[in-house]
Amino acid sequence: MVETCDAFQFQNTTTTFFDTSEGHILCATLMHFGILVTVRKSTYLCSTILLYNKKTKIATKEERSHFYAPPSYHEMATRFAKFSKEDNMATIMNNATATYTGSDSIERTITSNDLDITYNTSSGISIVKTASPTTFSVGSIVTYTIKITNTSSTYFTGVRIIDNLGGGKLAYVTSSARLTTSTQTYAVSPVATNPLTFTLQQLGVGASMTLTYKAQVVFNLPSSVTEITNIVEGIGYTASGTVTGFSNSTITRNSTNTVEISKSASASTVVPNQTFTYYLTITNGESSAITVTDITDNLPSAFTLSSLKLKVGSGSETTLVSSDYTLSSSNELVVSKNNGAEITVPSNGTTVLSITGYMS
Repeated sequence: MVETCDAFQFQNTTTTFFDTSEGHILCATLMHFGILVTVRKSTYLCSTILLYNKKTKIATKEERSHFYAPPSYHEMATRFAKFSKEDNMATIMNNATATYTGSDSIERTITSNDLDITYNTSSGISIVKTASPTTFSVGSIVTYTIKITNTSSTYFTGVRIIDNLGGGKLAYVTSSARLTTSTQTYAVSPVATNPLTFTLQQLGVGASMTLTYKAQVVFNLPSSVTEITNIVEGIGYTASGTVTGFSNSTITRNSTNTVEISKSASASTVVPNQTFTYYLTITNGESSAITVTDITDNLPSAFTLSSLKLKVGSGSETTLVSSDYTLSSSNELVVSKNNGAEITVPSNGTTVLSITGYMS
């Protein structure tokens, strides 16, 4: 017997995320299969469920006709991982926080944007998506660039790109799409706009092509929305079947805050044992320097830390030693003033923490 659980409110959603203290399900993907139809008993009409164990950090994909959520499940906050068995591609999202004290002696906490890294553990199709600019206001136009690479050993007879446009927070700009191959650039048109769908040409083994298009932030966007993350799915068609890859891109609402933290990385897609760097940048727009009490980053469980470096303003970059930070068994990194790391951010300047390591 299915127990009644809390009702959830979803409208025209394609992907929903869940968290549970038991560590069973972190996200359930309903993309292209169905939407929530009964909320009191959490019954979903779908054929694919993505299960992610937040204790073991292992994801599995299951085929089901219905899915029932136990009463302890609740809507997830901001951090998730998404995985597809077909191509062993994982998108790992995380963010960072910093606590600082300004000239008014009040302690405040700021949170960075969510940053996603695509972790590719095997070959198939590689999808790398970027946005420009990475900040927005209502009505802003954003240019998205998607690089598609055939990393398999099989010729693609065609490629399909599907973008959920942030779940209705973005609208495609008509006639803005262009496809660039190794020999030419030409206009392409979507075969559908909800979700935004392109059917593209064939792609040889090892070859790449780049799709660009523009989307506008909708004018009725609620003021509570501070980020827009849209998911793109790439499907490569072969003589024997398909391969699938995913990529995310997040843009952040323009802020009036005078102190902000942002997160970026030296690579958007990495393979096992590839060294790359996360950059945490604290920007101080105040008229005097601030002191940072601590910086916290919940690093991916597969990430192995190699080095930490700190650059204050225009000064030289310094390497932090093990006594300057803590790294928990769950890979939570904390660089704290209490540990001996003196972190300041100059007036109208920046301080950058560089976290270097690799996935394994």
